[in-house]
Amino acid sequence: MTTTTKASKKSAEFTAQFIQQWMLHKSLQPTPEGIAEFEKKNSKYNASTAKSTKEPKPFDYEDIKAGDIRLLALPDEMCYVLVLNKIVSSHIVIAFSKFSIPATDDELLISNTRAEYLSVLQLWNVRTMNQIFLRRSWLIDRVTDAELDLTASALAHTMTQAEFNPEFADRVGMPITNPDDPRSDYKNIMLKRYDALDAVDFDWVMQCDGFTKYVVWRRKSHIDNIITNDGNQYLRIEEPSNRLLRKLRANKDIKIYKLVGKDLNCHMDACGQLVWSSNDAIAPKGFYDVLFIRRDTRTILGSGYADIKYDHTRMVFSDPWPGVDIHCKQDDIVVILCNEATL
Repeated sequence: MTTTTKASKKSAEFTAQFIQQWMLHKSLQPTPEGIAEFEKKNSKYNASTAKSTKEPKPFDYEDIKAGDIRLLALPDEMCYVLVLNKIVSSHIVIAFSKFSIPATDDELLISNTRAEYLSVLQLWNVRTMNQIFLRRSWLIDRVTDAELDLTASALAHTMTQAEFNPEFADRVGMPITNPDDPRSDYKNIMLKRYDALDAVDFDWVMQCDGFTKYVVWRRKSHIDNIITNDGNQYLRIEEPSNRLLRKLRANKDIKIYKLVGKDLNCHMDACGQLVWSSNDAIAPKGFYDVLFIRRDTRTILGSGYADIKYDHTRMVFSDPWPGVDIHCKQDDIVVILCNEATL
């Protein structure tokens, strides 16, 4: 938000308090030398020693909605995001700050009633996330409709660089005007938390865009004895979904399991999604990413998920790729259950 001299006294107070907190936060961070010394003294404690025997709670992968506050399943970071809106097969998400005070004029104090790490939104740290990655998250809370509308309005205000809006006067900090401002360092460090996620998300978009136009695998592939006009249409492959397409196209050796002997009911649900269901389990129990391939053209139609319990199977074609035709016969779609996407 382009702030003028009309910025409130509260904004200046926020900025001064934030800089104090940020400098303190940085001073308390361990140095590489300190980490190495700690690991040397505690060499008997390693990742396997510290591993919990308790299974993590399953991801909240169904029915991602605008207003969700979600904790992403990133390996080394606790990253919370607000789901703002859906666009095609992705969602717009905004990252929460670790701090309870807005650092700049493009951070918004959305609430004083939640935990401090769910109080401030980094409007400058907005991104799209494909659902194949956003599903790897846990639903923590939801914002109110009023908070969601306020966020959308503030983001639009930030993106258009409009004149300062008094509505946000007591909810934002001051702008960065000095290149040596420590808040610039704060922004750079916070962005690095998402580098790996942004990279795999972009790679997946590029894969799907390419494989909607070109065959996923060559017709003389080792997989041909399964994918034929009268072959089985339900497969399980022990590969992460975002690593599979290129391996198929390169004709690399992949272990494939046929899922046979089960009748699945296919129907269109109220959300316009194709759903395959059965009162039996057709694969080992668990959650899977699912890729949907058109049999005749060998191109990808889109992705979705499968929830398989001991007495039930449900496979959902939730994310058709833009521009593809999913209105083909059920038998023309090859359903491939994969391991969850990885970073």
